Amino acid sequence: MTHCSSFRPRSALSASVRLSPWAALFPWGAHCAPAFPSSPRGAPSVRAFFRPRAALPALVLVLACVLALAPLTPARGQAAKASAAVSKTAQPKSTAEDIEDIDLKKLVPRTRMEDGKRAIFPPRSVRFTAKLAQMPSPQKSEYLQKAFGLMGVANPPAVSKRIAVDYGGDKPLAAYVEEKAAADIAKSARAGGQYTFYAIYLYNNRFGPALVVTAFSR
Repeated sequence: MTHCSSFRPRSALSASVRLSPWAALFPWGAHCAPAFPSSPRGAPSVRAFFRPRAALPALVLVLACVLALAPLTPARGQAAKASAAVSKTAQPKSTAEDIEDIDLKKLVPRTRMEDGKRAIFPPRSVRFTAKLAQMPSPQKSEYLQKAFGLMGVANPPAVSKRIAVDYGGDKPLAAYVEEKAAADIAKSARAGGQYTFYAIYLYNNRFGPALVVTAFSR
């Protein structure tokens, strides 16, 4: 039984403090700590199995781990939602309402940058008219794929070739060309012919706009 009276005999108080391992945990006085009864001689005492001071650090550690792990559940859910959202943003839309008509003769001089500098932005679909100055030829695309990745495009177009277009400027502009479009151009287009090109506009560099041609028409 727990006794909280402050008028207990001195001998009873001493016995309670001596038998109760909870005394150190009650800052308002050892006389309010629960007293464990004495064990028969030869039997293990209650204190041998219940050591509050030894158990307290373990209890604190368990509570700290629970509190530390609790915020991880919603964070993982948000990460899954973000990953699903990114996977849906593969390529820019190419509906008639989303395609932007551009004039390369005006755009190229305005977007040329200093050597070694590039300006990357979210990809958008564009359309322009120009002459085909060079048929598809091999082209590395490591930086292009990196730029798509930086913009969160999960499924960028496969690119291993380029073409050159004559837009009426000082020199032809090189443009990446998607694999299927490259095959179609090689099969159906001719150098010097004028076509309408559909492309993805992703960044600017020292040559002007970096374009990925995805289709063309006469």
